Amino acid sequence: MSVNNSVCVPVIREAMNEARRVPTRQPVFAFGMHKGGSTMLADFFNIYAKLLNLSAISISDTLFYKGIGDEAYRNDDRICDLLDDKFVYYGFRYIPDFMLANKARYLNRKAIMLVRDPRDCVVSAYYSFLKSHRVVSESGTDAALSIQKERDEHAQSSIDDYALSETIRFVEEMCDYAYFMHENARLFRYEDIIFNKRTFFTEVINHLGLPLVESAFEQALKRVDVLPDKEQADKHIRSVKPGNHLEKLSKETVSELNRKFSDVLSLFGYA
Repeated sequence: MSVNNSVCVPVIREAMNEARRVPTRQPVFAFGMHKGGSTMLADFFNIYAKLLNLSAISISDTLFYKGIGDEAYRNDDRICDLLDDKFVYYGFRYIPDFMLANKARYLNRKAIMLVRDPRDCVVSAYYSFLKSHRVVSESGTDAALSIQKERDEHAQSSIDDYALSETIRFVEEMCDYAYFMHENARLFRYEDIIFNKRTFFTEVINHLGLPLVESAFEQALKRVDVLPDKEQADKHIRSVKPGNHLEKLSKETVSELNRKFSDVLSLFGYA
């Protein structure tokens, strides 16, 4: 099933009307890289906003559950007008192209961005896409077909081959994060926060100007503060240990990734 991007705005608008509760002081945004804590962020804000009765929405998830893939919405500039509403906008795995192209509109908006070493992201993606990623969209939709296509393409790939071909997607996400940075956006690194989520989410809430309510905070934190004792290859949270690529990839592959992406790795402190 092919979806024209003309359907995206009505679907988002309807979902926002259903999710409209207590408005935030201004629109605020939470971004987390693919395989870099994005699900943790989305789960926290989903729970916290509901407990506080705040207006909040994950646009990408809203569309995905309707079977609408990213390509249908990421270039749709009309969505910018929707994002002026006083909501918590979470669930972004990357900076959509329509936000990059209209960066000036967001310079006075509070935002947080969570990045992760792209070499660890690609290892996590290998196990996730091939083993644990659930297809929650209806069979035959663009979103479901996109995931299946990825699985089919890499079904016979070794983890090293996958890393050499796919790390670029995570590096490109990081480059977009670097471009989108502004004085009201705060950058966090997965490696610095994963073992101290309480401090991280306290700083996130304070930076975004959201109310900090202890009871709701503890409930949301309990949901996302998961640290597996050992690697779980068939689980969404497989391993949170920084530097996991050093164990999973060959020395030759690591050296090639380091050489190829040295500038971006250095920019984010991963050299």
